[in-house]
Amino acid sequence: MSLTLVVLMVFTWWVVWRTHGPFSLVAVATLTLTIYSIPAMLQLAFPFELQEGNNQVSLAATTPIATLATIVAWVAVLIVFAWPGRRRQVPSTMVARNAGIGGQDWFTPATLVLCLAGYGILSVTEGPLFFLNERNVQSDNTISLLWRWVNAIGLISAVLHRRWAMAMVFVAAVLMYFVAGDRTVVVIVAFALAVATLRGKPFFGTIIRPSVLLTMVAFGCVAFFGKPIYLAAKAGSLAPLQQALTAEWVYNTLSTFEPFLTFNILHLVVLYDFEMSLFALLQGVAGQLLIIPSIFGVDSNRFNVEFSSIFASALTYGIAGNFWAQAWSVGGPFAVGIFGVIYAGAVRCCESRAMRSVGALKVGLILVGSLVAVYAHRNSLDNLLSFVRQIVIVIAAAALIATLLRVMFGRRPAGRIDWRVPRKSVSRGPLSNPGRARP
Repeated sequence: MSLTLVVLMVFTWWVVWRTHGPFSLVAVATLTLTIYSIPAMLQLAFPFELQEGNNQVSLAATTPIATLATIVAWVAVLIVFAWPGRRRQVPSTMVARNAGIGGQDWFTPATLVLCLAGYGILSVTEGPLFFLNERNVQSDNTISLLWRWVNAIGLISAVLHRRWAMAMVFVAAVLMYFVAGDRTVVVIVAFALAVATLRGKPFFGTIIRPSVLLTMVAFGCVAFFGKPIYLAAKAGSLAPLQQALTAEWVYNTLSTFEPFLTFNILHLVVLYDFEMSLFALLQGVAGQLLIIPSIFGVDSNRFNVEFSSIFASALTYGIAGNFWAQAWSVGGPFAVGIFGVIYAGAVRCCESRAMRSVGALKVGLILVGSLVAVYAHRNSLDNLLSFVRQIVIVIAAAALIATLLRVMFGRRPAGRIDWRVPRKSVSRGPLSNPGRARP
């Protein structure tokens, strides 16, 4: 069964590489799905339900049915990614060719207003160095939850419009959340920026560029040594980093690698026939249409709460979710296939629409596509949609402020950004022919 999964993964990668390219949201989704499928190939998981206190627990064998569920997910994803779409002229990248012209972009400054306002509120309520507080004392209020997406949206918009000074402000804000202990936003934004700036470029010719290599090394350090880095920043000591260089730390980190934890959720759901009603799922999904679902008693993380109360009640730390485990708990392999179509379809639709969009819509689609591609594997469907809801709220607020700024300060110069790349055989005016006189 493991061999079947490997063959399926290789074939999917071949299809994705040929039809979508290596620097696409589809490729990001395939990469993350590959990483989270490693335990299914090895048929090993981290049995967190056996852990008590600080005792060491080794990886344990899993039921083959859990690997079968992963195969079903891959089949559904392959069908969606291989499904032929409409042929169109594809931009070399998603970055605007003439987006640096001043006055045409009010969305990025509007997002900067939200960024500074959010930091001001958090500084007053929690202190200017709130990101250095321990995670168990950090508050997850509405402002804090929305502010992380404000910075992500602002950074993507600033890069797309080549507003580098603003981009540095957003980078600092994103790093604050990283130091606070949240590596997720950094990873999501990194993949979103890679797609926005590198899409359509040759793989090997791109990755050997020094800037790309340095970025990849930095990203790898954040992904693997992220926790020791932010613990060292909080403690003001190099001790956490020195400990991270020991063989024991590396072994413990690899054995508790998050895909092994999340795959154990699928293993337990299948093994003990854990069930979640379809009504509860639909209630959680429909609740995301509300601005604040909790006011109406809607739990956006019901699957994780009910699962943890049974299998992880003795743990002193929280566990992530599992997209495919929730699907299996609702409707077995059929529901896993449906969730696979939802996952792959959402990523592909976001990318396809982003290539034809401008402004706030383009930024939102790139970020949502990266969010689904990266974060779905460790979340339930309703919880994933709660993050999409937060992004939509931030974009709506920034768009409103951008409209006010445009009304107050005017629009200069007139005209909209041309995001399209002209065909080589067709003259598109002065931009495509520098020697041609302007009218």
